[in-house]
Amino acid sequence: MKTCSKCKTEKELSEFHKDTTKALGVAGQCKACKSSKSNRSSRDTLFEKGLKKCNRCKLVLPVSVYHKNSRGYKGLRGMCQDCCKETNRGPQQKWKASEAGKFSNFKRMCRQAGSVDFTREDWDAARLVVSCEACGASGVMHIDHCHDTGKIRGTLCQRCNTAEGLAGGIEGLKKLISYLEKHEERTNDGN
Repeated sequence: MKTCSKCKTEKELSEFHKDTTKALGVAGQCKACKSSKSNRSSRDTLFEKGLKKCNRCKLVLPVSVYHKNSRGYKGLRGMCQDCCKETNRGPQQKWKASEAGKFSNFKRMCRQAGSVDFTREDWDAARLVVSCEACGASGVMHIDHCHDTGKIRGTLCQRCNTAEGLAGGIEGLKKLISYLEKHEERTNDGN
């Protein structure tokens, strides 16, 4: 026999929920008191109104702004969608911005293009260059590599790297140069 901490009546142990952390191995309140409406938590009351309190930002928001989660309370995640985005975005973006993340991303792109002939040493050497090897501009450099062989050629600024990629290699650049020279002559001749 045990006395319920809420209704103060003495009841059989079978009328209490099991709780191995307690001395008698049962909860303090009887099953009837535990399930009574007066004992309901504030989160149950909120949920009945279509609201839920975010575990992170502590704002009470409509349940529609929570992702589903079968293991969460009432089938919803504990954090609102904004907090989920914020917490999930942090570590991944920090890693992508790191040198290891940039190297891994570059290596993945080359593997997808079918070219993998470069090492971490090649990457590190190319990352030390601070100016474009074609035009001399400084700023953010891009690692230029041959799409056929996968070998790193050097570093270019975004403008030169884009131009080289769009031209399609040496033959494309020669055609573009001859086109520009042809029109340069016309402009200088006054035609």
